[in-house]
Amino acid sequence: MTGQLQQNFDNASLLGLYGIDRVKLDVSGATGRYETKDVGLAKKVIVTGCFITGLDAYNYKLPLQIQIFNGGITKASLTVTGLT
Repeated sequence: MTGQLQQNFDNASLLGLYGIDRVKLDVSGATGRYETKDVGLAKKVIVTGCFITGLDAYNYKLPLQIQIFNGGITKASLTVTGLT
């Protein structure tokens, strides 16, 4: 499996805000990880480290972990050494 998860949270947004409430999503500390290490398609990616800010943020709660998308994990290549 490959050990890198390419992440881009720049387009993340909040759904469910009421009216003109002033709430922003802070993804500056967000990180993503696969839910499993097993090779395959449609693997859940869990994101943590998101926060909400703004004058009306106290009216809302954000889950500690967010499943934002599915990803694929491919097999890792191995090299054999030391054969004589």
